[in-house]
Amino acid sequence: MTAKFEWRSRPICSALIVLSVVLGCGGGRGHSIDQRVVVDDIGREVRVPVRPARVVSLAPSITEVVFAAGAGDRLAAVTTSDNYPPAVTGIRQITAFPLDHEAIVALSPDLLLATDQINSVRDLDALSEVGIPAYFLRFSTAADVFLSIRIAGRLLGTEELADRTADSLQSIWGGYINSIDTNSYVPSVLLLAGYDVLYAFGRDSYTNEIIRAAGGRSVTDALDGQAATLSEEFVLAAQPDLIVGTFGDDFDVGKIVAGHPTWAGIPAVLRGQVYSIDPDLISRPGPRIIEGAKRIAEWVDGAKSTATAQ
Repeated sequence: MTAKFEWRSRPICSALIVLSVVLGCGGGRGHSIDQRVVVDDIGREVRVPVRPARVVSLAPSITEVVFAAGAGDRLAAVTTSDNYPPAVTGIRQITAFPLDHEAIVALSPDLLLATDQINSVRDLDALSEVGIPAYFLRFSTAADVFLSIRIAGRLLGTEELADRTADSLQSIWGGYINSIDTNSYVPSVLLLAGYDVLYAFGRDSYTNEIIRAAGGRSVTDALDGQAATLSEEFVLAAQPDLIVGTFGDDFDVGKIVAGHPTWAGIPAVLRGQVYSIDPDLISRPGPRIIEGAKRIAEWVDGAKSTATAQ
């Protein structure tokens, strides 16, 4: 008996993934269950149970996606970096970097969920050889976050709830995008991961989409790749109206300027438009990017008001 499904793949390739349900032995627990062959986001064919009961998430972003899909009760383990939603406190934690192979084997999971942005394909292929399949998700754009919720629903048997959640999040996200007034002043935004070393995000990072959804313009949107290390000269030339960074709750603008004295004259510093954001709202490609965009939108609106008042 073979059942076929069609489900939209990533927008970049616009391909249809065909899932075939087959009967056979499989899953980490080694008993006979219905299985299907799927193609994951990095092009690997993976044989997975039709309804996995024990799932291990190997990235905090994936854990949030699984909960958003309504399948948090399937998680047998998450990583030691997981801290959201609050329900993860009751789930076993394992080390993902380096990967604790022994702990995973001992858990006898039906499925591992991973991302190639964090997890090693070689590590998980080795586990697949001992009967523990791994499905890789890839997050290149904001749309991938919403699509991943749908995929998690299809993989874990919560498709209806996952689709409702994804529809709601996409509607909110679309509302942000559609509300942007392109005819008005658009503040330039510098988004940083810390300030000792100027780690930033390039054009291939979904974080620049967050800034656009918030009504701003990322000063690093023209840089190649997903990540970049900026020079002092770059920041001075960019003259950002707004600086947002993962500086911590107790950050001090004075300390930032002390470390980068040439910044004293850039608009963001002169106007007091320097803010710290919870890194999980921007660095995790999960459903809370909506909250990250909302937070930055508030600061973008403040930068607009300040600039137009001067």
